[in-house]
Amino acid sequence: MASTFSERLFSMDYPDLVAFVSKTTHQFIKGYLQLLEEDFTPDLREATDAYLLRGGKCLRPMLLLLSALAAGERSPQHLASAMLAVECYHTATLVHDDIIDHDELRRGKPTVHTLVARRIASRYPRLDASKAADYGMATAIVAGDILFGYSAQLFGLLSAHYPLGVVNSILLEQSCELHPGLLLGEQLDMELEMMDLQDVTPKMVEKMMRLKTGLLLGFAARVGAALGSRKPIDKCPLAETLENAAEDAGVAFQIQDDILGLFGDEAQLGKPIGSDLREGKPTLLMVKAWAKATPAERRTLKKVLGNPKLTESDVAAVRAIVERTGALASCRRRANTLVKQAEKACQTVSDVTARKLLLCWLDTLVKRSH
Repeated sequence: MASTFSERLFSMDYPDLVAFVSKTTHQFIKGYLQLLEEDFTPDLREATDAYLLRGGKCLRPMLLLLSALAAGERSPQHLASAMLAVECYHTATLVHDDIIDHDELRRGKPTVHTLVARRIASRYPRLDASKAADYGMATAIVAGDILFGYSAQLFGLLSAHYPLGVVNSILLEQSCELHPGLLLGEQLDMELEMMDLQDVTPKMVEKMMRLKTGLLLGFAARVGAALGSRKPIDKCPLAETLENAAEDAGVAFQIQDDILGLFGDEAQLGKPIGSDLREGKPTLLMVKAWAKATPAERRTLKKVLGNPKLTESDVAAVRAIVERTGALASCRRRANTLVKQAEKACQTVSDVTARKLLLCWLDTLVKRSH
């Protein structure tokens, strides 16, 4: 990032800061990808770069930046590689998650494995469709693994500006805590889909969400605080405070995501409403609805959950059950409780500007419509 980043940062309001960080991060991504000289095939190059070049909300890079500011960082241009590192890591998880969930769309555009499958099918019209699909998934798996590697490489670049002990603590936490924890969250997500709905508890669902979504947000906050303070992660008290806030926010974010997946607008979401139902995901909404549902309503939930041929009327029936049982209101209350916990933690930040920006970040994360 250019030195103007540091100069402009402290005079921006939050919306302008988000726009500036998103634009600058995207420019840095393009520059970084152009510098890489791997002997990639066109298919692998496209698969690796696709989501990064589409851009995004940069929620994790923003959190890392704001956490660093809260810890005293005054040379934010040095954070560039760390911000891109968490974005690469997050992108890798999206690529793999889309394969596991058999999603064809992400934000209204083809998922990586779908994109590659279509490309190979177009190149070889006589190729069997199942082989094209397998090729797309295999290439996407490789691309996701490469993105994980990019993340580690980018964190390593921090040693040019930060103490080696701090950088090593970040790399160690990424490999020994974040990676296995996030993979466990993914596995729990898959295992919950195999279980009967009546055997799934809210505690089980929240544990999965905290690992699958909250953990990476917490890691971004910890990294930012460690870099801003120039202290190893385990020697920085603020890192733990912001980690807890970020993880709570991550669970609230996921609850809101599940609500939008059933009650949101398909055009804004970029994927079909009711996709969680079709995939058989026992979301917190479904688990809470089941607990209060009548026998007839439970038969309906059993019928629709995991049905790939779900109709609009089926989705409407589930919405009615979720509202009547109070599951929707209960999930909203739970998300609100988590947000309040995160706000309380953010309020402990002594730097007024950083505290205000962190609260804006939190508000943006949990009060979205898509």
